[in-house]
Amino acid sequence: VDVLRIDDLDGKPLAVVMSAACHTVVLGPKTLWLSPDFIGPARELIEPAIGAPSLFLQGAAGNVNPACGIGSGGADQFEDSHRLGMMLGGETLKVWAQIRTHNRRGPRRVVRSVAAISTWDYEPMSQQSVTHLSVARRRLTLALAPLPDLATAELDLARTRAARDEALAGSSQGAKNVAQRMFAWAEQRHRLVASGNRTVTRELELWAMRINDIGIAAVSAEPLAELGLEIKRRSPLAHTIFLGYSNGCIGYIPPPEAFAEGGMEVVESHYNYLLPAQLTPEWAPTVVEMTLEMLSRLV
Repeated sequence: VDVLRIDDLDGKPLAVVMSAACHTVVLGPKTLWLSPDFIGPARELIEPAIGAPSLFLQGAAGNVNPACGIGSGGADQFEDSHRLGMMLGGETLKVWAQIRTHNRRGPRRVVRSVAAISTWDYEPMSQQSVTHLSVARRRLTLALAPLPDLATAELDLARTRAARDEALAGSSQGAKNVAQRMFAWAEQRHRLVASGNRTVTRELELWAMRINDIGIAAVSAEPLAELGLEIKRRSPLAHTIFLGYSNGCIGYIPPPEAFAEGGMEVVESHYNYLLPAQLTPEWAPTVVEMTLEMLSRLV
């Protein structure tokens, strides 16, 4: 958990920012509520304890789900969201309590009685102003994988139309939703291919901010955890937070090695996000290198 403690000059809390990488899906798809999921219980623990608002920033959670899994309905999922919220809130408070902003421990003194006992007096910290504050933003246009030929697009359109019609004749609303979504995807792709398009691009937004030795970077997508870990490891700043789902969300961005494994984030992502084709293995390295370049320029 990354924690930013924001106090006034006397050390009184103004806010705390916590960031972790985990899908907020404890309540699951059967709970049709607008909900803060496990973030809500975390804030309910933190805010009375510090007397200030708490904010949550979502990290690179593309392939990270809660330890309890995705909720399938019932009372257990509400208990799970509370438990995970306590874990996140408790860890945030533990880290927050270790950060001092207005004073620090001074030199060690030894008080001798029966035994030698160490003690430290607190001394005020020099007022640390924001000596560096800057923001950068960049838009990238990247190519998706090549579209199929017209015969393949027509075959997929016919297949998804038949699946949609079959689902609509049934009683499962979930099956209807999935089938309609798949048909909408196939219909969109067929139009592109029929118009003569074989190459399609999409725009991605990168954003970065520096506050002294803290960097915050973000991408308008669902980056897998490996991207966030690499950016943190290679960042030129002492502390770096990397975020997804920022200023939009185009879909999953897997690392190159994930393409050999397949799976939902690689194969099915473009269905879910109505992209006409998959992303390519070049997307993730481009995001990592461009983000690091932006952070370096802010130095």
